[in-house]
Amino acid sequence: MTAENHGKHRLAGLRSSSLLVVGALVALASTGASSATADSRPEAPAIVAVAGDLDPTFGGDGMITTDLGPEGDGANAIAIQPDGKIVVAGEASFGAEFGLARYNSNGTLDVTFGEDGRVTSDLSPSFGAYAVAIQADGKIVSASGGRRFVLVRYDSDGTLDLTFGSGGVARTNFTPKADVVYAVAIQADGAIVAAGVSGVLGMFRGDPKVAVARYMADGTLDATFGTDGRVTTNFTRTDDRAFAAAIQADGRIVVAGGASAYKDFALARYNPDGTRDSSFGGDGRVTTSFTPRGHSEFATAIAVQGDGKIVAAGVPASDVAFALARYNVDGTLDSMFGGNGRVTTDFLTRHDLAHTGGWARGVAIQDDGKIVAAGGSAVGLGGDTEFALARYNADGTLDPTFGGDGRVTTEWTTEDNDSAFAVAIQTDGKIVVAGTAAYFGPDATFALARYLAA
Repeated sequence: MTAENHGKHRLAGLRSSSLLVVGALVALASTGASSATADSRPEAPAIVAVAGDLDPTFGGDGMITTDLGPEGDGANAIAIQPDGKIVVAGEASFGAEFGLARYNSNGTLDVTFGEDGRVTSDLSPSFGAYAVAIQADGKIVSASGGRRFVLVRYDSDGTLDLTFGSGGVARTNFTPKADVVYAVAIQADGAIVAAGVSGVLGMFRGDPKVAVARYMADGTLDATFGTDGRVTTNFTRTDDRAFAAAIQADGRIVVAGGASAYKDFALARYNPDGTRDSSFGGDGRVTTSFTPRGHSEFATAIAVQGDGKIVAAGVPASDVAFALARYNVDGTLDSMFGGNGRVTTDFLTRHDLAHTGGWARGVAIQDDGKIVAAGGSAVGLGGDTEFALARYNADGTLDPTFGGDGRVTTEWTTEDNDSAFAVAIQTDGKIVVAGTAAYFGPDATFALARYLAA
């Protein structure tokens, strides 16, 4: 089975181009008059591609969907290999299996990976893959969890790496309750960092904590990190969890998520030995609110700039917009970004219904310092949503060279839910976004789109 090109797209702030219509030539009846020749016909002006346009060299129209199972597939994470191949991880069969697909740079499935470019792994109990990272040796690490942290490593051909954990799988308990990995990152020395939550009893029940574990190359816990390879961090006495992780150039580990049952952005930074870094926020912890009464505010993605500043992206109150915050190296909000360190972006997709919104799920930094956030945007009250991207200048203002006003939306299905969950920047600057088309339904599939950056 090959990946299918699918869908139509809408770009926010689309630049209209006049198309010259050439009518039929009419022969002149008068004596001595000559007919117009083909060389004299006016030519339609070429449509110039601009930043934010879909890349037609990717799958023919910039959009690709891929089925991994009979129904209920969705992509949650993306990573780009040094050779330009694209690895996407998520769920197959409504989360019953880990699902991975690898694509060539032109968007075709890489037939050297798994079965025709696709791999599924039954690792119950799990909810499919939430995270993916590429090791320096080309091996692929994916992670999730149901009742414990679950890390899976694949060889470059998509087979399970039997030198990792037990049969390619490493499982870790923090508590007898549920533990879930949402993020994974690879250190320069090859150690694997996983971040998520421990001690989940149920939605907003108990005192779940931010959980971080570090693994050696063979999948065993690294005893030099925290307590036997594990660290937990409390922000409040309610639900705290990490959804994203990044490794700084100096080896320190930054995680981001939500505190107090998703009421605030929450960031923690750890020294290489797992102790909290007191130079960050005073005790290694920082929380940020976007509204006076924080509600449904949490970070879902994180990226570290070349100057060490940290960008977190997520959701502000009531899921109404993209929310981004930028922090100085000491954890204080960077006033050079949006005036107070915070920026929100509404996609304003349906003025007539007074229904606006958006939610960021991924963030990446371009080589020129511009920031790209990806997620979803509601089309209207009928439940239809679509891929959404925003690009920001270094000061947090929307970049008008991208999509006309800094925003781009892409629709895969009508009257259904489509959403992006991850974004990555290629070495040539092009922007690759992964997510799900027809989300929540039996026809849900991996969905990838690639956009021009300039």
